[in-house]
Amino acid sequence: MRLSSLGLVRAVLGAAIAFGLAAASGARAQNAAPSAPPSAPAQSAPRSPLRALTDTLGWTVETDQGPNFVHDSRPSPKSMGYTRLTGPKKKRAPVRTPAQLAADTADLIAARDKAEARLKRLKAEKLAPIAPSKAPPPLKDHF
Repeated sequence: MRLSSLGLVRAVLGAAIAFGLAAASGARAQNAAPSAPPSAPAQSAPRSPLRALTDTLGWTVETDQGPNFVHDSRPSPKSMGYTRLTGPKKKRAPVRTPAQLAADTADLIAARDKAEARLKRLKAEKLAPIAPSKAPPPLKDHF
């Protein structure tokens, strides 16, 4: 049987993922006590096979498992100049009052009426007829 390089990569990744899932599920079964209640990670959504593989190989670490010096060396989030994507809702434009909406509607209606009047005026203008142009001379093919 001959495998292309892409087929070989898929086969190796499939075997590695299957091994990672089996090893991860075996490690969980060994570590869990029969009388212990299920932990929070076990109740969360299922993880991807790639994450299970990298966890098994020790390539990834949960964020709360980092050493204290890492957290101590980072600047506080308040002093960093970036916008959070999560957190409290941002202040938005205030909601318009009914009086403001009525005024805006009146402005839009006035602008529409003005545009319609201009269109009628332009359609009513008679344009001078344009003299038809002479027919171009016939082309001779030089192929």
